[in-house]
Amino acid sequence: MAHYGFGTSVRALPISRYLEMPRETVRRHMGRLVALGLFERTEDQTFVPTKELGKVEIERALRLLRQGTAGLL
Repeated sequence: MAHYGFGTSVRALPISRYLEMPRETVRRHMGRLVALGLFERTEDQTFVPTKELGKVEIERALRLLRQGTAGLL
């Protein structure tokens, strides 16, 4: 998350390589972060952090992630 705090856009593939997870899994998780309002998906299919992400403290971000992924556990 720290990397994205700088406002740079990123694609799912580099995230999946870094996390050693399938790209499709990362894409689905990023979709949930978009639904939570922490990231936006641009026309060129990259993910960009929203201003809301900058306002959210780490504990709240973790709580939102748990809520957004509760159906996966």
